[in-house]
Amino acid sequence: YRSEKSLEAMTQLIPPKCHCIRDGMIQEMLARFLVPGDLVYISVGDRIPADIRLTEAADLEIDESSFTGETTPSCKDIHARTDITNGRIDKLTNICFMGTFVCSGHGKGIVTGTGENSEFGNVFKMMQSEEAPKTPLQK
Repeated sequence: YRSEKSLEAMTQLIPPKCHCIRDGMIQEMLARFLVPGDLVYISVGDRIPADIRLTEAADLEIDESSFTGETTPSCKDIHARTDITNGRIDKLTNICFMGTFVCSGHGKGIVTGTGENSEFGNVFKMMQSEEAPKTPLQK
């Protein structure tokens, strides 16, 4: 039951449609058809359809509260910063995570992970593997 509820919550965070750049043109397509290597365009109001490594960013701020719990939006840019991350995934300024929300600005990025193969998917898999404690009646 718990994993079913987690799956429902996860699917609500994944947008049904996104803007993918294929053959040099922006196309609206179903997010479930994205594959690693696709180029995606994101702008204000979009939910991030997959894990994306940014190639362009203009005043881009992402609400990552659904992923990290942080209440303030994260400023994103195209520069990889290993000096400030200390292994913390939430400090990666050039990565947008599936299920997060664009608060301001716009950008383009290359899909690096989708569905179960995204960071959000990894969290979901960990939640599924966690066994619910037995109630007193079950004991």
